[in-house]
Amino acid sequence: MKDANDHLKLVGAQGLREAFDAGTTTGAVPAQRANNQLERGSDNEVAERVAANLIDAHGACVGAEGLLYVWQGQCWTPLSEAAVFSAIRAFDGAAFDTDGGRPRRYRINDASRKSVSRLLYLLLCDDDFFETAEPGINCMSGFVRFDEHGHAEQVPHKAEYRQRHVLDVSWDGALLDEPPVGSLLERLTSGCFADDPDAADKKNLLFEALACALLGYGPKLVEPKAVILYGPSAANGKSQWLDLFHALLPAQAIAHLSPRHFANTSMTPMLTGAWLNTADELGHDAVHSDTFKQVVTGEPIAARRLYAQAASFRCRAQHVFATNTLPPFGHGMDAGVRRRLLPVAFNRTIPQAERIPDLGRLIARQEGDLVFAIILTAAKRLLARRRFEVPPSSRGVLHEWIQFADPISAWLEDEEAVAVTGNASDRPSTQELYAGFCAWAQYEGLPKIQLPQRRIFTSRLKAMGVPKLRFTRHATRGNVVEGLRLVMKGRRA
Repeated sequence: MKDANDHLKLVGAQGLREAFDAGTTTGAVPAQRANNQLERGSDNEVAERVAANLIDAHGACVGAEGLLYVWQGQCWTPLSEAAVFSAIRAFDGAAFDTDGGRPRRYRINDASRKSVSRLLYLLLCDDDFFETAEPGINCMSGFVRFDEHGHAEQVPHKAEYRQRHVLDVSWDGALLDEPPVGSLLERLTSGCFADDPDAADKKNLLFEALACALLGYGPKLVEPKAVILYGPSAANGKSQWLDLFHALLPAQAIAHLSPRHFANTSMTPMLTGAWLNTADELGHDAVHSDTFKQVVTGEPIAARRLYAQAASFRCRAQHVFATNTLPPFGHGMDAGVRRRLLPVAFNRTIPQAERIPDLGRLIARQEGDLVFAIILTAAKRLLARRRFEVPPSSRGVLHEWIQFADPISAWLEDEEAVAVTGNASDRPSTQELYAGFCAWAQYEGLPKIQLPQRRIFTSRLKAMGVPKLRFTRHATRGNVVEGLRLVMKGRRA
C-alpha cells in the first residue's frame, strides 16, 4: 500500500488538494504517518515528508499568503510557527545512507529549519487559494451562501468554501430589515442618529460595512471604501459601534492597524486573513496616500514576517476607523484617495440618561443572532448593488475633509473659483494663481496656518499632473500656467 509520501510524489501537493476537494482524499491517502527513515537525507526530502504527514494528520494543508493552513472542520486555520517546527523536528536524527552506503543521521539546525520551512511552503503553496472563496458567511450553524439572485441558504461547512473564520452565532433562516422595537440594537441605532435626516441611510451603511467584512468582499466592491466613523464630540456612539463589531467577530478575524502604519512592512502581516481592520483613532500624523489606496482596494502589498523574507499579499479586510478629527494626507488627497473614503457623521451627544454602559458588547452577547439576521439582509443589498450607498451627510463631511487635508485640490475643483480650459490664451502667472487661491481659502473660512507657502503651492500644483495644463516661463511675467483661468479673481462674483 502506498503511503502519504508516495502519493505526494505521484500527484503533487495540488493533486492532493484537488483530491480532497473532490472527496477522494480519504481513500487516496491512508491515515498513517510515515516513519522517520529517510532515503536521501536532503532538506527537500524532509519537506516532502513533513507535507505528507501534515496532510495525513489534517486531511488537507495549503500554503497561502505566507502561512500554512489546515482544515479544522468548520474553517481553515493557520498553523503556528511552533506547530510547523514540531513537524520538522520529528525528523531530527532520522537515519539515512549516503551514496557510498555509510549510515548518517539528519540534523536540524537553524539553517536547515529555515530551508525546510521554505521548501515546505513552496510544496503546498497556492497563493490564490482564498481568492476564490465563495461569497457567503461562516457561522456556527453552517455556511450561509448567496446564489446569483441574492437568495440566502444555509449549508454544512465544507473545506471547498475556503473560509478562515467562524462567526459565533447561529441562523434560523429568518431575515430582518429593522431591529425590533425595544431591543438593545434598536437603542443603539436610534440613540446615535436620532433626528438625523439620513439616519436610516447611516444605519443601513454600518450594517452593510459589517456584512462586507464577514463576506470578505471589501476589495471586490465596484468602489472599495474605508468607512470612517467621525464625531468631534464625546459620547456620540461611534465607540459602541466599534465595540459591537469587535465583540461579534472572532478575535483572530480582526486586525488593529492604523493607516499611518500601512507602509510599515513589518506590521502589515497582521492584516493577513483578517475580516475587519479597525483603529480607534486615526491620529494627527499624515496618512501615506499611495499605500492607503493599495491596502483598501486589495492590491498586492509587501509584508515581512519575523525571520522570513518579504512577500506580497492582498488585504481582504473591510476597514472601519473612528476619529474625532479629520487627519491630513501626507502627499495630498487626490481623487483616488477621496473615492476610497466614506465618512459617517455621528453628530449627537447622547444624553447621560440614555447611555447604557458597554452597549455594543451587550448587543453582541445577548442579541448576536438578531444582529446576524439583519447583517444577512444587508449582505443581500450589498451583493446586488456591489457598492455602498453613500448617505447625503457623508458627502458634506468629505467635502470638509478635502478642504482641510488638500485645499489645493479643493480649490482646483471649485468651478466658481478656477477653470481648467486647456486654452493657451489662458495663462495666469503662478503669483496670480496663488493670490486667487488665498482669496478662495479666505472665503471658505480656511485658517491661514493650513495654507501652503507660494513655492509649495506651485510645486504641488505641478505635481498633480492635471491634463491640459502646461507650466512655462514668460519673459516679463515669470512662471505662468497655460490652460488655467481664474474665475473668482480675488472675490466671489
